[in-house]
Amino acid sequence: MWSESIPTAAATLFSFVSYSSNRRFQQVTTHSGLARCSTSSSCPISASENTNDDISQIRRGQLYIEHDFLTPSEVQALRDDIAQLRRADKFQPSGLSNRVKGDQNLFGISDRLTCTITTDLWEGNRQYSSMRLLLEEKLEDLKSNLELLLSPPKHDGDLELHLAEMYYSISPKGSCLPRHQDERHEETKGDKGWINDTRRSISWILYLNDSWASHDDDSGALMTGSGGELRAFCRNGGWCGSSDGNLQVGWLRKDINATNQHVLDFEFDPIFLDSWVKVETCVGGKYHEESAETGATKWRPMSALYRINKGNRSTEMRRNGRAGYEFHRQDPQREYLSKPFGPDSPTWPSQLNLEPLEFAKALALQLSNKEFRDKFIGTEDISAPGIDIIDVSPYAGTLVLFDSVVVPHEVLEVKGGQRLAVAGWFHEDQQAFPDWYGT
Repeated sequence: MWSESIPTAAATLFSFVSYSSNRRFQQVTTHSGLARCSTSSSCPISASENTNDDISQIRRGQLYIEHDFLTPSEVQALRDDIAQLRRADKFQPSGLSNRVKGDQNLFGISDRLTCTITTDLWEGNRQYSSMRLLLEEKLEDLKSNLELLLSPPKHDGDLELHLAEMYYSISPKGSCLPRHQDERHEETKGDKGWINDTRRSISWILYLNDSWASHDDDSGALMTGSGGELRAFCRNGGWCGSSDGNLQVGWLRKDINATNQHVLDFEFDPIFLDSWVKVETCVGGKYHEESAETGATKWRPMSALYRINKGNRSTEMRRNGRAGYEFHRQDPQREYLSKPFGPDSPTWPSQLNLEPLEFAKALALQLSNKEFRDKFIGTEDISAPGIDIIDVSPYAGTLVLFDSVVVPHEVLEVKGGQRLAVAGWFHEDQQAFPDWYGT
């Protein structure tokens, strides 16, 4: 299922990008404020027309869209499978559709229905259910391509993905999905952090609707449904999502072509949270040595923020008297922007399980540079300028991919008909604990 939704403030300055499968271009309209784009550009239509750079833009915080991932006959087979599964009562209301924080979570006729696809899911008519296996094979082929094109720099090792979650969804008239993010850094999860072997890496959704009207369709043609667009909030940055297993927690805004009165454009540096800075344990002015009898450890993990600096500026080990801490020195491009911090740091809030925007504010306070503190943006903050808002209409056969960590998104209200889709996530292995942890 989609991760928990947490509504946030509305955007005030953004560019609006609308994708439609009956056009071969990307239409951009500036609603207010600062335009990120002003001209039409090519939009991928089918696998044969896509280039390697199209998929790799996922690592720059953008969507990848392929309009003909499935043939019409394959789409129809999946629709027939959904129909037979619904007749067999295999669908259940999703606890995240139409949810807002604080409501009673009571389900109604406009709530989204979902059916998790597993190997032991009821087959029914195999003419239809066999399409699940064919879809899995196509996604496995896609996974291999993603691993090749999205693998990080050599020092990170090769990317290994797993097709770990997949489900059908039926969204009736009136249903919607509030804004949320599919994955977050483990340190944001409170007592639920660091308990899973894998994490969501790449989100995907595949639409199954024919004759569907987009929100801006005024052709007057007869349509079976309308609305239900995926709305994504994207920032265009450098290599984003994760670095050496450390997940991104924010962006550092850089003003481009700035004058005293105007900022014409933005660039964004991804900011990553390293949760395994090696720090000597010091209590009451005394340093601990490892002791099996008392359970004391010499080292404790603390956190620090960093970015990837293309100028090859590295941060070496820093020491303050005997009290030492070790930053990661394997990556010569890693630039640390904060000293080590933890839950007992003076500037860290005392409460646990912070809301995402409050967590981002707490992270900003850790940055050593005041200008950086002013320009730090959490990954779920869409109120800061420089956002591209991208709508994707749910046309049959259209596949959408994006990084699970850095793209907040929502589903707009279905205005008519039933929005049908199959969706899920490619997982990657969770970051391993360092060898020194617990010593």
